[in-house]
Amino acid sequence: MKGHRHSGHHDHHGGGRNRMRGHWLNEIKGGRGPRIERGEIRYLLLDTLKESERHGYEIMKAVEEKSGGFYKPSPGSVYPALQMMEDLEWIEPLEEGKKKKYRITELGLQELESQELLIQDIYSDMNQVSSPEMDRFLENSHIKYKMMMKSIYRAYQSGRLNLEDNGTIESLESYINEMVDKVQALINPNTQE
Repeated sequence: MKGHRHSGHHDHHGGGRNRMRGHWLNEIKGGRGPRIERGEIRYLLLDTLKESERHGYEIMKAVEEKSGGFYKPSPGSVYPALQMMEDLEWIEPLEEGKKKKYRITELGLQELESQELLIQDIYSDMNQVSSPEMDRFLENSHIKYKMMMKSIYRAYQSGRLNLEDNGTIESLESYINEMVDKVQALINPNTQE
C-alpha cells in the first residue's frame, strides 16, 4: 500500500520486536549494533586473508571465529564480495583442483591498512560484554521508563497535569533526578558529590 509505514513491531526479515529493541539497547551499551554495514564484509574477509591463503569456506569460518560467533557470513554475501575484491585486484585466486583459494595482494594489504580502525571497531562491537540477565534488566527498566513517560504525557493530555503549575513539574523533575542520583550512588558507592 503506497505511503504505508511500518510501526516497527513487525519486520519482513524476521527481526520483529527484537530488532527494534536492539536499537536502543545497543545505544545504551555504546555500540554500533548487531549489524555488518553494506560493504564492510570485504574488510573482514581481507583481514582473514592477511593471515593466510584460504578457501571461501575457510574464510567464512575464520570471520565467524574472530567475531566470537556473533557474525556468520553467508555464501550469498561472501562470494560476491570475493569476486568484487578480485575485480579490484585486492585478492587473487589460486586454482587448487576444483576449489579456489584466495590470497591477498599488495593492493589489498594497502586497502586493509587504510581501514584498520574500522575493522577494529567492527570486531570490538561484536565482542561487547553482555549477558541475558543484563539485557533482561535493561529491557524491563526501559519498559517501566516508557510507561512512566506515557503516564505523564497522558496526564498532560487529559488536563490532569498542568504545565502552568511549576510546583508539579518541579516535583516530577525532582523525583526523576532523585531516582537517577540513587542509582548512581548504588553503582558508584565510593563516589562522593
